[in-house]
Amino acid sequence: AEVIPRPGKRLDGVQICRGLAALTVVLYHINLQCSAFVPGTPDLSANPWPWTVHRLGFLGVDFFFVLSGFIIYHIHRRDLGVADRGSTFFLKRFFRIQPLLIIIVLLKQAYLTFGAHDPEDWKVVLSTALALPGDKMVGVVWSLTFEWMFYLFFLTCIPFAST
Repeated sequence: AEVIPRPGKRLDGVQICRGLAALTVVLYHINLQCSAFVPGTPDLSANPWPWTVHRLGFLGVDFFFVLSGFIIYHIHRRDLGVADRGSTFFLKRFFRIQPLLIIIVLLKQAYLTFGAHDPEDWKVVLSTALALPGDKMVGVVWSLTFEWMFYLFFLTCIPFAST
């Protein structure tokens, strides 16, 4: 019997865990925004109890990254050791992430330029649009920076590793 499920087989338990991890992150951000902008909303980040929504949001990000790594391996493990599979892997990731990110960055820069009359520096725009390390004009892009680091690591392993 195969210990690791076949590629293409749905992993419902993993998907449920991914959903729960994403939910903790969403709840964290809702609490963060409400406590900052809605008077009277409790700031759960100040709660001394160790398992508040605030702390679970941080764990959710870590858990989500671990699950994403497992899913990438699960889907692409048969590509390991096959040199010409790297470009397909990279292009799938690029077109799944970058077009929407570039649109968001361009829209925000347009707003900052024409609405707020305070455009962002081109280095920050480029760093954000390409999810490079450095300052970001969209704060949550830091997570895409780490995601791309993982993708590039996996990409370099494809031609050399074996299952």
